Formats: sequence, structure tokens, C-alpha cells
Amino acid sequence: MRATLNIAWKDLRQRVRDRSAIILGVVAPLVLAFIFDLIFGNTIEGQFSATLGVVDLDGGVVAEQMVTGIQGAGEELGMEIVTGLEESAARQRVEDGDLDAYYLLPEGLTEAAQGGSPAQIEVVGNVDAPTDTAIATAIGEAFAARIETTQLSVALVASGGDVGQDQLGQIAAEAAQQPPTITIEQASAETRQLDQATYLAAGMASFFLFFTVSFGVTGLLQEKEEGTMARLLAAPISRFSIVGGKALTSFVFGLASLVVLGVATTLLLGANWGDPLGAFLLMVALSLAAVGIMSLVAGFAKTVEQAGALQGIVAVVLGLLGGSFFQFARRGILADLSLLTPNAWFIRGLGDNVAEGAAAVLPAIGAILLFALVTGSIGAFTLYRKVTL
Repeated sequence: MRATLNIAWKDLRQRVRDRSAIILGVVAPLVLAFIFDLIFGNTIEGQFSATLGVVDLDGGVVAEQMVTGIQGAGEELGMEIVTGLEESAARQRVEDGDLDAYYLLPEGLTEAAQGGSPAQIEVVGNVDAPTDTAIATAIGEAFAARIETTQLSVALVASGGDVGQDQLGQIAAEAAQQPPTITIEQASAETRQLDQATYLAAGMASFFLFFTVSFGVTGLLQEKEEGTMARLLAAPISRFSIVGGKALTSFVFGLASLVVLGVATTLLLGANWGDPLGAFLLMVALSLAAVGIMSLVAGFAKTVEQAGALQGIVAVVLGLLGGSFFQFARRGILADLSLLTPNAWFIRGLGDNVAEGAAAVLPAIGAILLFALVTGSIGAFTLYRKVTL
């Protein structure tokens, strides 16, 4: 055991001095998580930086209600709504890029809606902002549906007998002011789906972990190429101690990188890893699985370069299939295939940890440890056979 610790301590000091493991294990995933969160974070979380305008040429009750509704939708989605615009000014601001799109509420909109005549709402968008224009169009279509409902109410009353024009106008106004029969609202609830910042942090951490742990296990092949394996074999230590020292180096580096990333992303990106105990246990399990998988790959390689290439391929495949880059739903073919990777179980376990606490992560930890046991057993045997001159 002492020999194992001495070998691991020597390798740890060597990797810290050359900073390679630190760059791959901490710096690279942290920088990428920050960049991805900066690029995709607002959009995926449902916040849009669009600026929409409203040109109201009608001024009636229906137009007024639509303006109020657009402002409410903009506030809900985090979009800026500019009202009180002239049509020429709004068009110029769209061309200049100051507005992503604007609504044109034509003159006579209220009268047409109340009288059952065709009414048209225009959405004029910037050609360089198709997504924001599509969102603006969807909001406009929702309010157009409300107008159709108002017209239907008026037509239904009018078909029942002799109703005066003043009464129809009053009925139309009352119908327009009624809330929808069915509404869809957002409610705060515990979810097993990680928020975007946490998902990006966990995904990058689990992906780069496999590169980080590879430093230790490939060190065994490096010892043979550099001729230092003879010194280790000449020492009064067992071959299992040599393999154990390399594996311990990988495990310590891997676990340390996950812990540092967990703390850093919590402070810098606002990530939520859930119960600290549950998150730590998941990190331990994933580190063991990564060591097992990378040991297995290195055991079948003949040189350090070959081991690095094979480990890189395996790490990328596990990252893509395990959802380290893109968030999968919990159902479907991709979701089922992702469960063949410890990455997916790690991310799923974090979701359970955030929602219910440390006790909920036990199934995910069990699945990850199964990967570690199977691959680690085979990997230790193949590496043991390489402890030769």
C-alpha cells in the first residue's frame, strides 16, 4: 500500500508541475462551460434579447388590449417592447437594426373586430432576426385568435334575434375583455431536468474527466518507453502496486477536477449541483468509472500515442452519446442509448440530486459503479500484463 501511495504521489507532483492535467481537467471545461452558457444560456432558458415595437393606428379598445397583452408577453419572455411609434419611424428602426420586429395595428381594427369584418395585424421583421420575428408572429397569432373569438361571440348573439348596433358593440367590448377559458401558466415545481448552467457545467466536467484520468493510466506505458519501468520492477514492490499507483493518480486527478469545477461553476455561473453529499458521491463514482474505462483502453494499446488516440475516441463517443453537449429528453431512442454511458447516469443523477437530495442518487451511483467494476477489473488485468521490461 505504501508503494502505491509513493508512486501516486510522484506522478501527481509531476503532472502538477507540467500543468497538463490542470489545463484539461479544470481550465478547459470551465472555459467551455462559460462560453456555451454565454452563447446559449438565455435562449435555452426561455429568455430572448429581442426588441419589438408597436405601431397603433387604431387606438380602440381591441388595439389597446393587444398592446397590453404584447407588453405582458414581452415581460414574460424578457423582451423589450417599445410602444407609441409612428409607422415610418418603426420601419426605419427595423432597417437600422434597433428593432427586431414591430406590430402594425391598422386603423379600424377595433371596429372590424366588433363588427365581424376581416381584420389584419401585420408583423414587420428584420431580415437578420428571423427567430425573433417568428416569436413576434406567434404572439400576434395568439391575439388574432382572441379577436376571432370576439367576432364569434358577436355573430352568435346577432343570430339570435334583432340586436342593435350599440348592443353589438357593447357585447364585443365585453367579450374582448373576458379572460381566456383555458390558460397555460408557468408554475414553480421541483424538476429532474437540470437548468442550463448546471447542465453545461456537468456536461463539460464529465467529458473532460476522461482526458484527465488518462494521464495516470497511460503513465504506465510511458514508464516502459522511457526505460524507468526497470527501476520499478527492481524495487521490492509488487506489480499490482505499480498498477494501483497509476490508477490512484488518475482517480485523484479526476475527482479533484470535478470538485473544483463544481465549486467554480456554482460561484461563477450560478450552477446548482444539489445536495453537496449527493453531488460528491456522484463525482466519486464517475471518477472510478472513468479510471476503469481509460485503463481498459490503455491496456489494449501498445504505445502512449496509440493509447492517447484510442482514449480520445472513446471519450468523444461517450460524451456525444452520454449527452455531455446536448440535453436529451428522458424518453426515446437517444435517451435509452445514452444509458450505456456513465456520463448520462451522472447527469441524470445530478437531476435527481437537485430535485430530491442525496438519497435519490443511489440508483445512478449504482449504475456508474457497475461501469467502474466491469471495466476496472478488465483494465487492471490488462495493465498488469504490461508491467514488464
